[in-house]
Amino acid sequence: MRPPPVNGRRDAMQLFEMEGKLALSCCQHNSTIELWLMQDHANEVWVCAHRVTLPVELAETGVSAYIVSQEGDVLVNRMKSVLHFDRKGNLLREFRAERGIEFSRHVQTKP
Repeated sequence: MRPPPVNGRRDAMQLFEMEGKLALSCCQHNSTIELWLMQDHANEVWVCAHRVTLPVELAETGVSAYIVSQEGDVLVNRMKSVLHFDRKGNLLREFRAERGIEFSRHVQTKP
């Protein structure tokens, strides 16, 4: 199977299932996060469902970011907090913790 045409860092890519389709979230240059969906498995057709640009100050810190919903919600992992952005790059909420927060590589979506 051919991968989608992305140039992101390999460690910043997540392959998972979203609403019955194979999906790939990738972070490019710490500033742009994309969600790719496999539209046609037989013909290996991928479609970029969302492309979210983060604020410049986050891109310069080398954070990890992932699209986590069909609507394009983005979670950004920082040392002791997780930032929640909408698909337009607007900060919706910050979740703080006393210790570091680690993301799981498992994503579960509603059937």
